Amino acid sequence: MHETCVESGGADARPRGWIARYAPDLVLERHAHDRGRLCIVLSGWFEEEENGRARTNSPGWLLYRPAGMQHSERFDGAGAACALFIPGRGWAEAASECRLTLAGPLSIRAPEVQRIGVALHYELARPDDYTAIACEAAAWECLALLARRSRPERASPASLARAIDFLRDNLSTPPTLARIAEIAGVHPSTLSRQFRRAFGKSVTAYARSLRIERAAALLRETHLPIAEIALICGFSSQAHLTTVMRGALGLTPARLRALHRR
Repeated sequence: MHETCVESGGADARPRGWIARYAPDLVLERHAHDRGRLCIVLSGWFEEEENGRARTNSPGWLLYRPAGMQHSERFDGAGAACALFIPGRGWAEAASECRLTLAGPLSIRAPEVQRIGVALHYELARPDDYTAIACEAAAWECLALLARRSRPERASPASLARAIDFLRDNLSTPPTLARIAEIAGVHPSTLSRQFRRAFGKSVTAYARSLRIERAAALLRETHLPIAEIALICGFSSQAHLTTVMRGALGLTPARLRALHRR
């Protein structure tokens, strides 16, 4: 395993962050860490087992693992890369104020994780005097995501789950709001409110996030031409994908692909 590490400031005032690259078919036997840590899966996938429960982690997943949690990991034939960072002072206290329990593992998958992961990868690949600040900002963004998804009143209704599944299955030809609502079984205005309440964005914006997420995964994991990836993901052209991805992630498709091939 290879790591590029950025140390925190004094007295753990800011998080420590690093990029961990795991070799193909690597197996990490049961182990634990002495401090809680956040992990964003950047590429590849791996199976994780803890307390007799197994799960598969892939790009787009945000994980929190508390100190002392025993777990093992098995990486696939292509290996994996993760952005790892230890939250700084005040993070755990803020999590408690948000009624977020950190005693056990937390895992969520959301389009916003993609953006945070890309920004962290870029920062940690080229560390400078301000990288620790960027890691700190990412830790707080992750806290907001974890807290919002954990609130009982934010539990996703079945209609929202059906809409998201339909959007994921139709990335190449984005459907209309009316069609999505029909599949979800609710009125379009009701569906719009559900998305705003759950994700803080419109159905269209959420669908665009999914398309960017899929395009980023194909850029990392395949050698398909960028123009072809654009069409697969519902963008009218390579130029369209470039414009949208630059606005969302701050990187062009070509730059994102180069970053993950380093």
